[in-house]
Amino acid sequence: MIADVTKKSYKYASNLYKRLVHEERITQCESRALAPRAVSPNVGPIKGQGKGFSSALQLTPVATAAEMVEIVWQLPGTADFRKNCAKWRPNAYSGLLFART
Repeated sequence: MIADVTKKSYKYASNLYKRLVHEERITQCESRALAPRAVSPNVGPIKGQGKGFSSALQLTPVATAAEMVEIVWQLPGTADFRKNCAKWRPNAYSGLLFART
């Protein structure tokens, strides 16, 4: 999710997540063991898949929706995003969002 929001690489997202946890700006999410992604016949081999490639399961943080919101609020460069969110409020009757006037 961090890579998608920041439009940066997964390596950057991983390092950023670790830094935010280390700085105690966010709590550490639950980690689950996920299998490495499969190689598609249309795509070349994954970088590092040759000699020394580990096929072991990798621990990946898995966040709840509430944790994802906290992460997004702490991401660098999201000032515009936060500003836009502050301009909107939910309408209790219709569930739609209307801008504050």
